[in-house]
Order: sequence, then structure tokens, then C-alpha cells
Amino acid sequence: MNNFKEMPKSWAVRFKMKCKKNWRDWIFVLCLTALPVIWFAIFWVYVNFDSILMSFKQFDTVTQTEYFTLANFKEVFLDIAGRSSGMFGETVLNTFLIYATGVFIGMPLCLMIAFFMMKGMPLTNFYKVLFFLPSMISQVAFVYVFTYFIGSNGPLKEIFIHFGGLEDKYPVFLGPGLAMPTILFFGVWSSFGYSTIVYASTMNRIPPELFESAKLDGAGFAAEFFKICLPLVWPTLSTFIVVNLAGSCSGPGVILLMTQGSFHTNTVGYWMYNIVANSGDGSRLYYPAAFGLVISFLLVPLVILVRKVVNSFWQDAEY
Repeated sequence: MNNFKEMPKSWAVRFKMKCKKNWRDWIFVLCLTALPVIWFAIFWVYVNFDSILMSFKQFDTVTQTEYFTLANFKEVFLDIAGRSSGMFGETVLNTFLIYATGVFIGMPLCLMIAFFMMKGMPLTNFYKVLFFLPSMISQVAFVYVFTYFIGSNGPLKEIFIHFGGLEDKYPVFLGPGLAMPTILFFGVWSSFGYSTIVYASTMNRIPPELFESAKLDGAGFAAEFFKICLPLVWPTLSTFIVVNLAGSCSGPGVILLMTQGSFHTNTVGYWMYNIVANSGDGSRLYYPAAFGLVISFLLVPLVILVRKVVNSFWQDAEY
């Protein structure tokens, strides 16, 4: 009988302890998620609330009033279909080119440099400092130095003439035909410092026993890179790929500092910045508001899809 009397009390104590533990877990999770939720609410929902409403409006110049309409979205979709004179095709293509160049050219180059640094190439620490130092200066100064170097009075022209080039044949790198390739090159070159240091630091966490075991099995540098390094640093790479895609349409970037959208170099971020900066009375903001909303709706599922794809590689790789 005593055992039967103690059972409800024991069950109640266990249930209370379980509930208390669950509440502690919930409080811990809420504390961790509160900051990003507040950040999203303030810096996206609050900031873009008026823009979202504006995308459904137009301005009547006769009555000087706003009215609700879907004409802005109609113009955006006509622009997507190539039946309008807007900027959707050019801006999206250039934005994608900059992102794709960083992922498929810049990232592999940084990975290879980081790999050889991790393998203890001569003067490794010197090269780390050499790569990272330019990243410490502001982007404005970085762009200024680059444009001066390739400009008509810069050192590159002197080198060009020194090796037999004609002065009047020196290419205008930020002119017609070469402006976009120059911007793509600058994007890859300017990312070397920070990305290389991050990748090298990630590779240095890999246990050296894995490389020693691979050497005993006859593995060369290529096998070590593709079968050990790449799978184990993939979580870092996948994070870079997803985050850079999510932020690819924001901010004017180097376009503002180099070409101001000339020579067909407009991107989504710069074009929207330029429209807002030169909007005047604000009557030109309705189409860009709808444009930005459509871009957001297209970008969100794309980011989710890319995240799902990149996270599907090397799921079983562990240190």
C-alpha cells in the first residue's frame, strides 16, 4: 500500500521537474532567437514597411494624391519579360555576374592559396600579412588606389609602354566594353585578403593526423585538397555562398565608386540607390518599390534552394 501511495507523488515530482526543464529550454531558445527576430523586425519590417505600401501606389499629379494600383507590378513583370524599357534585365544580369564570379572564380583561388599556406609554404606568415593588410583600409581608398593604378596616368600604363605598347593603344579599363570585366576582376582581387585568412584558419583546425594518414596511403596534394580539406571546410564555404547570395542585391558597392552605372554596369543595389538619391519629389519611387519587392520574393526562395543544395554536400564529413 505504501508503494501505491508513493507512486502519484513520484510521478508528480518527475512531471514537475520535466516541465521545469522544458521551460528552461524554452527560455534559453527564446533568448537566443530574440536578437535576430528583433533585428529583422527593426531593420527589415519597420524600414521597408512604407516601401511595401508604396509599391501598391501611384501619384496623381492632377489631384496631388496617392492612390492604390497594381500598375507598378505590371510594369515590373513587363520588364522581366523584356517588353519594357526598364532596367530589370541589365541590373539582374550584372548582379548575378558579380556573385557568380566571386563563387566560381574568387572562392576557388582563395581556397588554393589558403591550402598551400596551411601546408607550410615558405614565408606563409608573411603572405598572410600581405594578403590581409589591404583589407584593413576602407573600400573607398581601395577603389581609389585601384582606379589610379589602371588609369591613364597610372603605373600600369607606364608598364604597358615599357614593354612596347603604344600610348594611344592603352585600353580604357573603365570605359565601353571593359568596364564590367574590370569590376569583376576587382571583386575577385579585393576578396583575397579576408577570404583567404578565413579559409586558412578553418583548414588549420583540421587534425594533422588526417594528412599524415593520407600520406601513408600515397595521397598527393590534389587528393588531400579534394578529399580532406574541401569536405571539412565545406560548412564555412556553404555559409559564404548563402550569405553572399542573400546580400547580392543590397548596397551600391563598387559601382558607385567606379562607374556610377555607366557603360552597362548597373546592378540591383546601385540602380535602386541611384533612383532614391535622385528621386527629387519622390514621384519616381513607386516603380523601384515594386521592383525591390519582386526581387525580394524571387531572392528568398532562391536563397532557400541554394542553401538546401549546398548543405546536401558532404553531410557526413567530420573532424
